[in-house]
Amino acid sequence: MEIIRKLFGQPIVGVAEIMKWTNFSPQGAYNVIKRLENLKILEPLGDAAYGQKYVYADYYEIFDDAFKESRKNKNKFKIVKKAGKRCNMGICQTRSLLKLQNKI
Repeated sequence: MEIIRKLFGQPIVGVAEIMKWTNFSPQGAYNVIKRLENLKILEPLGDAAYGQKYVYADYYEIFDDAFKESRKNKNKFKIVKKAGKRCNMGICQTRSLLKLQNKI
């Protein structure tokens, strides 16, 4: 449950963040991510073989209209560049700029 709370503050995460939050091993963090994927809480960003990032998509799309539209059209996003923090109604989150991948 603590992981879900932390996802509201940082909706884009990787294994390192889960390890830091939980003190789990890398395998334990992957297991948590896989469980959250199965529950449709996290979705992978892109298809990286190493350093994969995941997004709490249902929450993130509240703040990013392009991401919301892409999910609706079943397109994929990838992380392009990390940006600073954005605060909205007292909630600060680390934003990442996302770029639509071409589906060719």
